Amino acid sequence: MVNRFKAELAELLSLEPCVTLIRRLQQGGHLPSGMHLYWGDIVQQRRRTGKIDQDGKALWGSFTKGADGLFVEEMPRQQNKHNFLEILGIVEVKSMIQSNGKVLDQIGRHIKRLDGGVKLGKVERGRTDIRFNSSSLVRIIVVPSNWKLSREWSSVREERGRTIVLPKTSELPHESQIVELEPNIWKITLSWSQEALEQAAYEMTFWYMAQ
Repeated sequence: MVNRFKAELAELLSLEPCVTLIRRLQQGGHLPSGMHLYWGDIVQQRRRTGKIDQDGKALWGSFTKGADGLFVEEMPRQQNKHNFLEILGIVEVKSMIQSNGKVLDQIGRHIKRLDGGVKLGKVERGRTDIRFNSSSLVRIIVVPSNWKLSREWSSVREERGRTIVLPKTSELPHESQIVELEPNIWKITLSWSQEALEQAAYEMTFWYMAQ
């Protein structure tokens, strides 16, 4: 439960800096102005089964959670056929500090899973209804900061004994940072740290269980 709250909170906190980066890329002509950002559980991809059919093609399982974010543009097609989807970018959000290479490997697995199609909300599109260029896809890594919470505390005497009092959380030490690692590869470091996310997740869990 704590991990789920932590992951959901990290995704929520990532949305604003991701939108900021998208607008920057759109202004620079790297992304089209008409694209859409799909976020969170609304993005689903088929799971890989590891099996192949008689023609040597991969067999795909049911839909499950996909990338944390997808940049998508609808492109017109022939009359009497719905538009196909152009996948322009992928976002992967982590609630704990991980290496760039490890997160990029996970993004690579999401790219491979696009061969099984994608489901955005209630709209399902097969492989023939989407297209993408894996070499030009925008990849965005989002990770928390590494600053530590205060370890200070005090003991206050009350009628029924003593209570441990922790200091109130101060303002965040810095804003979210956006850095281009390589062409089409960006890293967002959240203003929230891994410890701050964990603390908030535990507090949310305690509140939930109390309800």
